[in-house]
Amino acid sequence: MQNWEITTPTDLEVPISHLLQSNAGIIVSTSLNPYLYTPSNIYYRIYKMQGKSFIIRGKITEIMSYNDWHYTACPKCRQTMLQTGSEWFCVDDGNFDKAVCMYRIPVKISDKTGTITGTIFDRAANQLLQQTCEEALTKQNLTQQLQSMENKEAKFQIQVQPDVKNRSIRCTINNAKYLQTETTYHTSTSTPPITTPQPVTSPPKNTKHYLRKAFSDHA
Repeated sequence: MQNWEITTPTDLEVPISHLLQSNAGIIVSTSLNPYLYTPSNIYYRIYKMQGKSFIIRGKITEIMSYNDWHYTACPKCRQTMLQTGSEWFCVDDGNFDKAVCMYRIPVKISDKTGTITGTIFDRAANQLLQQTCEEALTKQNLTQQLQSMENKEAKFQIQVQPDVKNRSIRCTINNAKYLQTETTYHTSTSTPPITTPQPVTSPPKNTKHYLRKAFSDHA
């Protein structure tokens, strides 16, 4: 399964605090056109963020549910289906003989600046878990599989939608990719050549005699 690569130039890579502050009315400003938003126009700010995608670098710090992490979806439109007897019914596409299982994992994602809640949907979960939802359901260690996503540095593509009821934002994670961290160990900039030590030869027992003789010959 191929990992996702960012190719959309309009996706802004921002810290989580950007989303939190924009939602709270603290920042939306540029050097040319600064604005200071107040709580009175929170709906306007959320509306301006609607449908936009942001890139977040962070970690999944919590799986918020180990029971409601998948759903039965329409094979055509991927919306939730209802079972009616032996068939499955989709509001948009009608009846089907069967539904497909898809990921819908509620999580918390954190970086150094803050934490947001969001939902990891099927494509992003496939990219992180490297298996389909239906394959995961055949395994016995479901909890361990979900926990394997936690506390790993990753890049998330998050789409923001307004949650008018709660006066906040909903974050949908559409793509995800783990970041590979390589550790390089440095010892020395140069390695001395390996040399074989020369054997040590013991001097002859009568060395003093030869030295006296050599000295007297040159005197």
